[in-house]
Amino acid sequence: MDPAELLTRHGLPTAGLEPMAGGLVNRAWRTARHVVRVGPNADHPREARLASAARALGVATPPAVAAGSGYSIWERWPGAPPREPARVPTATWNALLDDLDRVHAAPLEPRPADAPSSWRGRPAWVEASQPAARWSTAERQQLERLLAAERPLAHPAFVHGDAFAANVLVDADGGYVGIVDWGCAGWSSLEHEAARLEDAALDLARERWRRDLDIELVRALRVDLLLEVAARGFATFDAVRRLLRHAVG
Repeated sequence: MDPAELLTRHGLPTAGLEPMAGGLVNRAWRTARHVVRVGPNADHPREARLASAARALGVATPPAVAAGSGYSIWERWPGAPPREPARVPTATWNALLDDLDRVHAAPLEPRPADAPSSWRGRPAWVEASQPAARWSTAERQQLERLLAAERPLAHPAFVHGDAFAANVLVDADGGYVGIVDWGCAGWSSLEHEAARLEDAALDLARERWRRDLDIELVRALRVDLLLEVAARGFATFDAVRRLLRHAVG
């Protein structure tokens, strides 16, 4: 889809249209006032509905201007993802967790009857990534053992599901502006929410959600996710190795 044509279709200006960094699912462009996201495998109208429902709860997230099959157009907010997540102020991560708590407390959709009650990772990624990663025998065994075990989801929750730094907007001083991208939102578990957080935010979440968080499940989820991201070329396999050593240590 042509982003300029989409903007024109909805009577929106195209001046200054430029590409943004894409993700695993969508490509994106921006103007001074809008962000256009295009991806045939995403449910863009649902994302727009979820963002609207989250805004009604007081969550800081940009509104959708338009959404249809394969695309969505969003109001562009000030701020940008932090370049150095490790230097983001604690108050910013706490503000993000406050927004996530709002969603957990008032789910944006009813829980479906077939919602999963357990989780198992995807050890197939280990074999698929072997030619590039060159896992040692010990690493393969550790990965397969960690990802093959079935783990109960004791604390189901409706989550944003992708609250890592690239989806968090901050101002020039690192202050919290809001959260974007509701494509991974849905019913899973509190551990799924925690697993996507940056390290500093996860430390705060472990304290905030300590009574309900299975940290071993969080570790397995983080390895599973990073392995996929690395296999798709968005991270290094050495990063997976470092996380794996922490997860099994």
